[in-house]
Amino acid sequence: MRNILLTALFLASSFSITVDEATGWEYDQSTLQAFYMLEILTIDGQVADSEDVVGAFFDGICVGFINADPNGYTTVPLMGNDGGDYDYLNVGEVPDLFVYDASNGSILPIVPASELAGWAINEIFTIDGTSTASNTFGCTDDSACNYDSDATADDDSCLYNDCFGECGGSAVVDDCGVCNGENADQDCAGECFGDASEDCAGVCNGAAYVDNCGECDDDSSNDDLSCSGCTDSCADNYDDSATIEDDSCEYSVDAIDDLVAASGPSRVILSWTAPSSVCGVTSYNVYDTGDAFVKETSSTSTQIVGLDAGVEYCFTVKAVTDDAESDFSNEACATPEASEGLSWGLNLSAEINGWGSFIETDDANKLGVSPAASYGYDGAFDAPEPPAGGSGNWVSLYFPHPEWGNQWGDNFTQDVVLEDDEFFQSNLTVWPVEVLSNMSGQTTVTFEHIQTPIEVPMFVEVVQGDGDSDPLVSEITDGSSVSFFLSQGIPQKLNVVIGNRPPTVSSDALNAEGGDRSISLNWAESDGRYGAESYSIYREGANDVVGLVSASYIDNEDREGHEGQGLLYESTWSYELTASNAAGESTDGYSIRTSGGDQENIDGTSSSSSATTDDNLDPIAVLSHIQSVDGTNLGSGQYEIPHNGSADANSITISIDGSGSDDADEFDN
Repeated sequence: MRNILLTALFLASSFSITVDEATGWEYDQSTLQAFYMLEILTIDGQVADSEDVVGAFFDGICVGFINADPNGYTTVPLMGNDGGDYDYLNVGEVPDLFVYDASNGSILPIVPASELAGWAINEIFTIDGTSTASNTFGCTDDSACNYDSDATADDDSCLYNDCFGECGGSAVVDDCGVCNGENADQDCAGECFGDASEDCAGVCNGAAYVDNCGECDDDSSNDDLSCSGCTDSCADNYDDSATIEDDSCEYSVDAIDDLVAASGPSRVILSWTAPSSVCGVTSYNVYDTGDAFVKETSSTSTQIVGLDAGVEYCFTVKAVTDDAESDFSNEACATPEASEGLSWGLNLSAEINGWGSFIETDDANKLGVSPAASYGYDGAFDAPEPPAGGSGNWVSLYFPHPEWGNQWGDNFTQDVVLEDDEFFQSNLTVWPVEVLSNMSGQTTVTFEHIQTPIEVPMFVEVVQGDGDSDPLVSEITDGSSVSFFLSQGIPQKLNVVIGNRPPTVSSDALNAEGGDRSISLNWAESDGRYGAESYSIYREGANDVVGLVSASYIDNEDREGHEGQGLLYESTWSYELTASNAAGESTDGYSIRTSGGDQENIDGTSSSSSATTDDNLDPIAVLSHIQSVDGTNLGSGQYEIPHNGSADANSITISIDGSGSDDADEFDN
């Protein structure tokens, strides 16, 4: 049977060179042959296909091959050495078996199911069982950055350097020659590094623009119309949707319709209800019957004093805001009553321990107010001081008024001025006092209330020497006193000061210091006799800050609509500081009026300062060079262009990376 099979195999041979086109393997037919018959052959666990080729090699020489048979034995011819042109197998020599894996294009060694027998003339060797061959999978493209020289079959894992030189990276050179540029350098017309741009309507090189209301079109005639209007919330026609002021605001204040007048001693007492207004009424102006201005007040009641008893007086009132004044109120009339004596005041008594042995007093001296009196001489109220002297010891306290030129002398034992509560609440009245004796000794001046004085500060100043140095100041309460040494024949001067006034703010009190998107403010406190109860900061470009009780404030309120940003870097802001107490705000000013009628008007005070926020730190640019994918990289930023030997232009792609750049400013990242 074996000989019949051999005869059949030999007859199938044409004794010519056999070549496999897929592998290039070839062998010449020999007159001496043998065969290996492989029962089953698998490649990577799968039965070999008929397109796969099994070859036998000895010392690198193909001694036979045949296509695999997936349905039966694969019979591999083995050429023997018959003395011809090829040095084929000799008896006992064992060839190596390989298979060409057509699906992967790889040539793999075969691991036979059993040990191969040595060649013998006309022998057929059956290899029962499963012979195997296995690929090593990996990247087989030697141009890939992850090329695997050991791989026999490609598994689609090949990676390639992108334009940044990153293996497997996705960056590509765009149409403008920029690595990973994604054509961002193309303008809207598609030109690389061109200057064409889309307008707000999306038209390339169009003429439309966004106005201050955020509206986009190319019509200048309607600019800013959609958001213009009255932006003052105090106006009657306030538009809360408007962001641009068009000077259309209209203001009004309702007129007072319930003015009531009541009679009092030498006075008319007016009262009314505050009218409605979008924003609060700041003050009221009082007018007489002839519409002549009488006074201004911030209260809803006031007194018109110094009027003649028995004469009817009529008044009207207008309400005033920061932007408007109302019409006249209803007219209200009243007839003042007769005034009797002082409404309130102080009794001053002086006592001296002359020479340390003789006690003398002067205890009938009065100062005060009356609705029928005036600042200056009033015969009904200002009583001359009786002459002092004689042979006995004496002490005299009086109110000196040589400016009156009175026939009864220059000194008065009673000094009364006009009762005007509103004046005392915001201004000062000063009564000059002198104490004189024909003895030297420790002297005391005591103050006692007459009726109940108005609730305003009261102080006595004891003048030192010729008044070149600061006086000694003491607060006056009921029964309080001051003491000093009185020299014989030399008057001791005192000043009684009654009233309140706004605080004084030094012009250099406010200090502003710029910081990181903020400005720190601090100031010298307004203290003393008429100290501040609170402070206000008027800010440029922002709402005012009022009611501050500490002497510092940090301004970090954004002015540009960027929440949490704070003030802009390198921006300069101005501030004004004022102080307030019950008498008013420091900018109001006040008056100092003497009981004799002289008056000094003191201007209001405030302090201004400005500062600039910290500099906006310059960003730091950090650039690094990326390896060129098509040039020769000599070093960081050094490249060589490969030349192809022809006259055409030679170019390479050069890229840089700026991802290491930084801006230390928090909101500039």
